[in-house]
Amino acid sequence: MGFLTDNGGGFLLSLMKAREVAYPNTFHIGFFVGSRETVDEVNRRLQEDGFDVPAPEETGHSYGFYVEAPGGFTVELGA
Repeated sequence: MGFLTDNGGGFLLSLMKAREVAYPNTFHIGFFVGSRETVDEVNRRLQEDGFDVPAPEETGHSYGFYVEAPGGFTVELGA
């Protein structure tokens, strides 16, 4: 496992290597933004553009929501 960061800017990418790849049901990519207001704004814009996204909520580790992206993988947006 390896991690890439941008030295304090808030970006973290974790990479894992295996001989056989079988993503668990919980596999997703996440984007963490600076505020709840930004999460709410992105959620509102997605809904207005016709995407079926749940309302943001406390997830246990952040305030945000999950949505299935084209291609079938899950994306998390949180603050």
